Amino acid sequence: MRVHAAAIPRSRSRARGRAETRGGRPDLDALVVRLRNAARRCIGDDVCELSAGGPRFLWLHGSTMVEAVAGDDGSVLLRAFLVLAPAPSDRLAERLAAYAERIDEGLRLDGDGDIVLERRVAAGADASRLDAAIREISHRADLLDDLLCVRFGGIRSVDRLRRDILLALGPDN
Repeated sequence: MRVHAAAIPRSRSRARGRAETRGGRPDLDALVVRLRNAARRCIGDDVCELSAGGPRFLWLHGSTMVEAVAGDDGSVLLRAFLVLAPAPSDRLAERLAAYAERIDEGLRLDGDGDIVLERRVAAGADASRLDAAIREISHRADLLDDLLCVRFGGIRSVDRLRRDILLALGPDN
């Protein structure tokens, strides 16, 4: 029996890793499922799913917090928070740009003045490409955060998380 492509349910094309569209636009729900599965394949069950600010996932890899955001255009933005609140410097952004050229990554200051490492995975990337990008940015970020923290001051994601948890728990009586 021959089956026409139009008769194949969307979930089958998703299983093959193809980007889905609805009315010519990326299917955000399908992208979120692919991103959730990729993050769990690469990181394990320690992936938090957040709904505030759009669908996104967060995990701690070593000493670095990494975020994956599903874009409306079908792409995925991977962002690792390397150093929070680095020491203010007129040349910090310039130095980061020079480092970014050497490591061929999106190393920059974000809107809060924190040092982040970013990579965008194009819409329609297959599962192996998305997995590789998640693993690579997580690993690279964990290597860079210690070095950049020593060089520019500030605190690592894990240190901020620990501090916030201890503050939430209150004094030890």
